[in-house]
Amino acid sequence: MGSLSCCQPAPQRPDIILIVADTLRRDALGVYGASPAATPKLDSLAAQGVVFEDCIAQCSWTRPSMVSLFQGVHLPSYRDRPAEELSTLAEELSDEGYLCLASGANPLLGADVGFARGFERYELRTRPPEVPEGVPLGGSWQEVWLAADPGVRAAPSDAPLFIYLHLMEPHAPYELDPRWGQELALPDARPLSLRLLAKLKEQLGADVADGGAWQEGLARIQAARHAYSHSVRSLDEGVGLIVDELRSLRPERPKIFLLASDHGEALFDVLAPTQPRGDAVRDPEVALYRDHGQILPEALIRVPLIVFGHGIPRGLRVKDSVQNLDLFPTLIELAGRDPAPTRDGRSLLPWSSARAASALSFASVLHEHAVRDQASGLKPVLPTAVGRSAGRGPMLTSWVEDPAGLEDLSRTLPRERELLEAELDSWSRRGAVSSSLRVSDPAVLRALGYSGPGGDPLPPPGER
Repeated sequence: MGSLSCCQPAPQRPDIILIVADTLRRDALGVYGASPAATPKLDSLAAQGVVFEDCIAQCSWTRPSMVSLFQGVHLPSYRDRPAEELSTLAEELSDEGYLCLASGANPLLGADVGFARGFERYELRTRPPEVPEGVPLGGSWQEVWLAADPGVRAAPSDAPLFIYLHLMEPHAPYELDPRWGQELALPDARPLSLRLLAKLKEQLGADVADGGAWQEGLARIQAARHAYSHSVRSLDEGVGLIVDELRSLRPERPKIFLLASDHGEALFDVLAPTQPRGDAVRDPEVALYRDHGQILPEALIRVPLIVFGHGIPRGLRVKDSVQNLDLFPTLIELAGRDPAPTRDGRSLLPWSSARAASALSFASVLHEHAVRDQASGLKPVLPTAVGRSAGRGPMLTSWVEDPAGLEDLSRTLPRERELLEAELDSWSRRGAVSSSLRVSDPAVLRALGYSGPGGDPLPPPGER
């Protein structure tokens, strides 16, 4: 029997497919409690695997967040390209014999800044050349898959694949889709928090909500939130079709899928980073924050993470806190190698244990740093030098009871604040804040939704 076992073929290593949905909020998915749910297909796929209920992204905008995910490291310094001295996820998997393919539609993740390292094929397109201008594709997920499909089909069957797809739904500009009009009716859009509106009224003045202009602004906010739900529904359709297509290709090879997000979106659920002045006080679209990339409330850093496919437990929900940087060692272990503990991330395998649970989860953006304590539910936020110059101050909030970060608990919990701020300060001293980002094409910024009044392009978050 021993010699017979030696003759058994080695189990095939799985194809690993990482799908990153840009700007996808955790609470936009039915599996995380959204109602009405815009994600029937994703919810069905989630039921086939493991759902991580508390996953934290290390930054609230794309470039630094993807650096952290691709290299398994925290970002106490503001870094918007992979560190040259550290290998990337694709480089590690390539060393393990994986053929690494990537396709995406976010123009900020270019090969020129190092994101293509380790990939045999790295497609970054906004429109396939064979499709003429003016012919709508119905969503960027189709563009991403059209660019990825030839590489997948041409891959040799004897090599396992690592496929990274970066989809741009539901990133701004959000778009209404007539197909979802009946399914996602505007009256069902989630209303703004009464606590948030009360805080806004307290800050801006008791009469701020008086008048038709304010009500018109609230109506525009609800319309934007409604359009976001349409973009999420389009994402749901796209992921479902991509998963079905990949499952039909290379049927001899087992497959594991991971759905993640680089960060969330404020969607007017938090106060604007800077208090409006003058006539802008009367505009809730200015007084509240729609975007991402400047601050670290829960809507921007608490993201979905779902794993399903070959060998993955079905119907499991992991409540312990994990982080996006944990995907680096996790995928290396899925590829068959025990990941050395040389990075900040910890493998999520075995799925049912708290091996990777993060008692403290750190996040950073150009303006501020934050740490979440899972045990106490507290979250101190400290401004960087850049943040202080912009008027940001330190706060201690409850990420459980006050995810928007409206109330400062510093006076009522001074000891807890002192201890957690010491942890955060020690962590933040590991690097200096800097940025190498330069985006000179206004059309790129407009396409990504970074535009101000009248459509004039704003600088991306790293340069604001």
